[in-house]
Amino acid sequence: MAELVPDVVKSQKVRSLIEKYKAPIIDSLPRWMDRDRFLRILFNLAVYKPELADCDQATLLGAIIQCGQLGLEPDDFRAQAYLVPFKGKIVLVPGYMGLKTLVEKTGKVALMYAELVYEKDSFEYGKGDKPFIKHKPYQGPDAPGSLTHVYARAILKSGITHSVVLTKWEVYEAHRKFSAAFRAGGDTPWKSSEGPMWEKTALRVLCKDMPQTIEVSQAVMLDERAMADLPQGLEALAPIELGAVKNEPKGKLEALTTELRNEQPKTQASEPAPLLPPTEEEPPKASEAQTKAIFAIEGKFKKFPWYTPALFKMVARAILGRPITSHKELTKAEAATVIEFYNLLEVGEVGALATLDKALNPPPSQQTEPEPGEGALQF
Repeated sequence: MAELVPDVVKSQKVRSLIEKYKAPIIDSLPRWMDRDRFLRILFNLAVYKPELADCDQATLLGAIIQCGQLGLEPDDFRAQAYLVPFKGKIVLVPGYMGLKTLVEKTGKVALMYAELVYEKDSFEYGKGDKPFIKHKPYQGPDAPGSLTHVYARAILKSGITHSVVLTKWEVYEAHRKFSAAFRAGGDTPWKSSEGPMWEKTALRVLCKDMPQTIEVSQAVMLDERAMADLPQGLEALAPIELGAVKNEPKGKLEALTTELRNEQPKTQASEPAPLLPPTEEEPPKASEAQTKAIFAIEGKFKKFPWYTPALFKMVARAILGRPITSHKELTKAEAATVIEFYNLLEVGEVGALATLDKALNPPPSQQTEPEPGEGALQF
């Protein structure tokens, strides 16, 4: 019985955290989501996953809030989302049912599913101009053998069909990366839910061909960053009093931003800056280093489905409040603002994604005459 005491204490610690920050957790949920049910799931999570108490509270609370914003339940049994302890922090891993749910909520998918293929199944597939999948599950009295393939298929309401087939090697390649990221130890969905993780891997590949929303893009990004052992920025979602805001750079581009900021002279706190008379001088233009940093980040954005050549113009109009057609028009301060926004966008910060969504899809009352390269985008 004595061995159970530590787990009971840990569970109570997690439960206390949920109780303390119940208000921001509830505020993160979409209107259609049952508040009481979500809290019950969290309290149950505290009971059967007491190891969550050993992790940084900011990442734990941030992961919970991120699940709420996506409309996913962090319940290992339903496979919508997993909260995985890793190196003293929490990693949020969207599950098979989570990706499927988010894609179906776009309203443009009639049917989406994934199927596992075993050794004794009858299975054929082909790619090229006329792709096909023929699968007849094994119906014998014994076990069907080990897994060999997984496939995912989606039928849009327009009648278009998308499908993807992954071999055992392709799935294990993803497994290898994931296991390497979590080689420090601890339980992972690949150990406890191997079949659903195979299905999720196929769905994640298929999702890139599906209609995109903020939630779908965010979930895919979180999964890919978990696979690559990259920071997910969950701390930014937790209340500041938890110490969620940190000054450590999240990557090379953010390090460059920090370097650019350090170029600016700092005023001593004990000596307030003197009041200067109004001047008509123009503010300094963006430096060459700032322009290169902006171009470098935009180059990374080209892999995302929401990218458009007019991205800079649309983002600048949204965050700077004035139309800008060229990077050369930016002032030094404006360039720093754009770089900071791009860095937040790169790590999938929710506020930045929401701003991007508004920039790409402004309401009719705020729409202006489209410029070359712009158009009505489905994000």
